[in-house]
Amino acid sequence: MMLGILFAAALAAPRFALAQTTAPPAPKLAQCGTAGSNDPYCTKKFAEYAGIADAGTPPTSLPKIIGNVIRLLLLLTGIIFFLFFFWAGLKWMTARGNQEIVDESQRIMENLALGLGVIIISYAFTAFVMGRFFQ
Repeated sequence: MMLGILFAAALAAPRFALAQTTAPPAPKLAQCGTAGSNDPYCTKKFAEYAGIADAGTPPTSLPKIIGNVIRLLLLLTGIIFFLFFFWAGLKWMTARGNQEIVDESQRIMENLALGLGVIIISYAFTAFVMGRFFQ
């Protein structure tokens, strides 16, 4: 039970650490493009509002490069976590009553949950520090 509470708190930590206090103003629909313009449906304005206006261009600043590397590492960590958790669950289900295998599977799952919690908390801390350092 305690492990579940810690796991839920670790998942919620980035949401609170990365919360923004103010949002940029939404683009005004009256200023959207016309049928003859280059952007008739205002997709570029809404992409700019969402922060993805330059999705096709490579990052040029150090914080963007570091952010992309961190995102890639978190993606790989999530995939590895899922695969190991699936493997441990499959091992547990096929234990056929062998208590040693069940205990080992539970230990693997507990270690995975703790490791994922540490990674999520470290990501929240890193994002907080990077946000303060590179403003």
